[in-house]
Amino acid sequence: MVAIIVGAFFTYNYLIGANSVSAPDVRNKTLEEAKVAIVKAGLEVGDVTEVASDDVKEKTVIDSDPKAGKKVRKGSKVDLRVSSGKKTVDMPNFVGMDEDNVKRNASKLGFKNITVEKVESNRYDTGKVVSQNIPAGTEIVPKEKELIIQVSSGKKKVSMPNLVGEDSSSAESAIASLGFKHVSYKEEYSEKEAGTVISQSIRSGSNIVPSEESLEIIISKGKEKKTSRDDSDTDARTNNDNNSNNSSSRNTNSSTTTNSDGNGRRNNS
Repeated sequence: MVAIIVGAFFTYNYLIGANSVSAPDVRNKTLEEAKVAIVKAGLEVGDVTEVASDDVKEKTVIDSDPKAGKKVRKGSKVDLRVSSGKKTVDMPNFVGMDEDNVKRNASKLGFKNITVEKVESNRYDTGKVVSQNIPAGTEIVPKEKELIIQVSSGKKKVSMPNLVGEDSSSAESAIASLGFKHVSYKEEYSEKEAGTVISQSIRSGSNIVPSEESLEIIISKGKEKKTSRDDSDTDARTNNDNNSNNSSSRNTNSSTTTNSDGNGRRNNS
């Protein structure tokens, strides 16, 4: 009985062994090379699955199932995992996001080289991303790219120009180009030529954000002209002054005569 069992065991192993082969090692072979090796080993090519890999070249075998060296029946299928190339991502749009959030998300995507540049911006608040060097939607391998983001350091400041002495049209053009949104104009009489700026509410040389400032400009209307009524009033005042002077003169002469007569009488005594 024992002899029969032992004989059957060896017969089974012999038959199985004669009908089995070792799975070939096809790692790092091209897909075509792997297929040839599998067929030569008496096996069939099974499912081929493409997988992104940063270490294995595109169209190159990463591994197989069954593994290399494993005994399998002839005609068995060998499944392959083949590299589809390095892992790529669609570049996200970081514009308008906080700097810290962008750096954190970029690192998760695989970026190793992130550069931050500070720029003034009238559109974005301090700390917000203004622009990025890689357009959103671009398919990339993050670890192979340098990401440069420009981050707002606040609104752009300018040095207030001196508009005094400028003609009004030139001043208005300068004010518009600077980005002022709150501007008022007034006119006053002055010795300066009409249409000339004679004062401004913001001192020249001041560093300002024009869109946040209120500016008042005073423009000369020229010299104030006297009216005919003003001339009549002036003549009337002049006549009154002359009459007053004449009256004073007569009173002075009368006093002098009286004093003379008095002196004569005293002398006669």
